[in-house]
Amino acid sequence: MRFVPLIAFFTSFAHGLLGQTVAPGTPEKIDSDFRVAGGRAISLLDKTLEKECTAVAAKLTAQNDAESAAQISAQVRLRLEGTEVTKPHWAVAKLFQQYERARAAALRPHQDAAIERLNDLLKGSAGKDLTTVVKIGQMKTSIESGNVKPSQEKLSPVRFMNKHKLAKNWGYYTSPDYGVRYGVVTLEEDGTCLIKAAAEATGRWEPTEDPKVLQVTLKTKDDDAETTTLILVDESHATMMRASGQRYLRAL
Repeated sequence: MRFVPLIAFFTSFAHGLLGQTVAPGTPEKIDSDFRVAGGRAISLLDKTLEKECTAVAAKLTAQNDAESAAQISAQVRLRLEGTEVTKPHWAVAKLFQQYERARAAALRPHQDAAIERLNDLLKGSAGKDLTTVVKIGQMKTSIESGNVKPSQEKLSPVRFMNKHKLAKNWGYYTSPDYGVRYGVVTLEEDGTCLIKAAAEATGRWEPTEDPKVLQVTLKTKDDDAETTTLILVDESHATMMRASGQRYLRAL
C-alpha cells in the first residue's frame, strides 16, 4: 500500500502552497478554491484506492464471487464521488480505513486555510450581513465535511428524468447476470417510487449533486424505513444496496 507515504507527501506539499498569501475573497470563491485544491490533494489517493480495490474485485471474480466484486465496485464509486461508505466490504475494509486516514491528512491543511479565510470575512462587512453570515456557516460545515466535489445544480425529479433520459421502469434482480427478474422498480416524475416485488416497498427518490447517484427513501408494508442510493452504471443498468443485499436493475 502507498497511502502512508502519500500522507507525508501531500501534507508537505499543501503546507508549501498555503504559505502564500491569499486574499479572503467571497464565500463562494473560498468554497470553490477549497474544492479545487482539495480535489488535487486527494486525486492520487483516489486513484490508489480504485486500483487496489479493482485488484481485489478481480480476485473475487476469479473465485466466482461476482456479487462481492459488484458490491466493492459500487462502494468505490460512491466514495470517489464523495459519499462516505460506513460499512465497506470485508475484503476492502482495511483499504478504506487507510484511504480515509490519508484523505483526512491531505485535506486538513486546505480545510484550515479555507476556514481561516471565512473567519476573516466575518471580521469585515460580511459579518454584518445576516444572509452572508448564514452562507458562511453553511460553507464552513461543507468544508469541514471534506466535500470537494464541484457544486452542481440539484435538479427536481422530473427535470432530472428529462435531462438524463432516465428510464421509469426497471427490472429488479438479485444477480448481476439478470437471470431471474424478481420485480419492478418504478421511478415517477413527481419523486415517488415503488418496488413491486415479494417484499413491496414505496417511497421517494431524488437526484443528488452527482448525476450517477439517486437518493432513495423506502418504507415497507411492515413500516420498516430504509435509506439507500441507486447507482446509475449507464442508461440501462443500475445497482441498489438494500438492507437485504445488493440488487441489480435493468431498464425495461
